[in-house]
Amino acid sequence: MKTNNETIIKKFFGADALALKCVKQIVSDATVVRIATAYFEPTGYYLLQKVLRNKEVRLLLGRNEDSEEKIENIVEQFIEDLARADIEDKTAFIQQLQKDLQEKKFTINLGRGETPAYTTLQPRYLFQHAKLYMADNNRILVTSANCTYHGLVQSREAGLVTEDPDDIQYFVSKFDEYFEQAVPIAEELLQRLEEWLALYPPFYIYIRSLLLLYDLSEEDVAGKLPPLTSYQKPIVSRLVRTIDEHNGAMLIASTGLGKTVMAAHIAAYLRMNGKVTVALVLCPAGLKKYVASHFTGSTYFK
Repeated sequence: MKTNNETIIKKFFGADALALKCVKQIVSDATVVRIATAYFEPTGYYLLQKVLRNKEVRLLLGRNEDSEEKIENIVEQFIEDLARADIEDKTAFIQQLQKDLQEKKFTINLGRGETPAYTTLQPRYLFQHAKLYMADNNRILVTSANCTYHGLVQSREAGLVTEDPDDIQYFVSKFDEYFEQAVPIAEELLQRLEEWLALYPPFYIYIRSLLLLYDLSEEDVAGKLPPLTSYQKPIVSRLVRTIDEHNGAMLIASTGLGKTVMAAHIAAYLRMNGKVTVALVLCPAGLKKYVASHFTGSTYFK
């Protein structure tokens, strides 16, 4: 088991991301990874994405539904979780997941007792509650940890790694049996990811992420100030947060990008929050008339 001088985890009962560390250790040098989990969330797969890259991943997902409508609901729930998930560089993550699905390196199935054909990227549905992480036919982690952020990192989970041939043969054969009975949902998930990427180009996702990250109010209107453009909003948001955390910030931007307007909005937000009472403006003579006509009559500039 390759661990890069880390302590080899063969059993655990606790928190501190022990489940995540153990899963990464046992699957690091595997070719085929089988995962059985009752719940599957984008954050869980994100935590394992690097160690699972270029491997064949078969995911058996558990739920207590067995209709086509419920299968669609599961896929939709995954997309909703993805929208809310705190994932760094979310667009790249979605693109990699899309690529894995397209290349049949990742499969998800949901089972109803039928035996459909399946590919190598396989998330599927079956009413089951087991949590297993299997590395080829070499090692198996039997655990309570779902493939979610809470299961792998936050919750106090227990697990035991076995390398016993009889145990491995039993769990692999049972997994494959249930997996073949399950209904593939990879195509549905791939379609929703493609719709996501088509609907939200990377630039829009970046802008929206900044707005959410820095919590810029979209309802408060700063007096008579000119409205901010889409690219100015995240800049103002970031600077407001930086000033709040460090009592200062510098706004540097190329000519024509609206530094004056952005600075005025920053001062207005600080004034609305009661953090400043006076704004001192030092500007070239040519801007004095503009500043006076646009800002000094505002509720926030006296």
